[in-house]
Amino acid sequence: MLNLSVAMNAIKDAPLFALLLFLLSFSGWPVNGSQQQATPEPPAIQVTAPLPGEALQGLVTVTGVTQVEGFQSAEISFGYQSDATNTWFLLQQSAVGASAGDLAQWDTTTISDGVYRLRLQVFRTNGQVLETTLEGLRVRNYSPVETSTPLADVAVIEEVVAAPTQTALPDYQPPQQTPVVMPTNAARLTAPDLRASLIGGVGLVVGALLLAGIYAGLKTIFRR
Repeated sequence: MLNLSVAMNAIKDAPLFALLLFLLSFSGWPVNGSQQQATPEPPAIQVTAPLPGEALQGLVTVTGVTQVEGFQSAEISFGYQSDATNTWFLLQQSAVGASAGDLAQWDTTTISDGVYRLRLQVFRTNGQVLETTLEGLRVRNYSPVETSTPLADVAVIEEVVAAPTQTALPDYQPPQQTPVVMPTNAARLTAPDLRASLIGGVGLVVGALLLAGIYAGLKTIFRR
């Protein structure tokens, strides 16, 4: 009779136990000796400037946020946009987190014009690495700037610069000049003219000497 009485009491108390378990599931009380905890999302880091797809010239200031819980160090690197080897070049390394400020100075005049990407990495003391990447940064120090504003789709930017068509210029040909026949110069002296002029001059001198001799002889005669 005792066992039957206990069984009857357990059957009557079953709805009460079920109700208690239902209420505990919504109250957050540990069920089955454990309590589930949500995994916190990693803190956000960001680069506020430059913007993805922006055209860059000269000295560029990289700004952003690196200050997170457990901050150990931060690195700013750049690489070619279409680099299959995924090679990065260190731009700046810092052991101090920045809540909002300058992260690096990027002198774009030391690299060739092209499309680049920028990467920010933050290393935490727990071994976690936070990373963010900017795509489609267009360095334009030695080539025309298409537009200074970010492009619509910077993830697939590919520039194809067609070489200008060069038309061969013809060789220089000097203009043809027709020779012009000039009339004979009337004042031109020829060899016969010079000879005749010389003979005439000698004749005049000889004649003058003869006249002078005759004049001197007649003068002498009249004096006698």
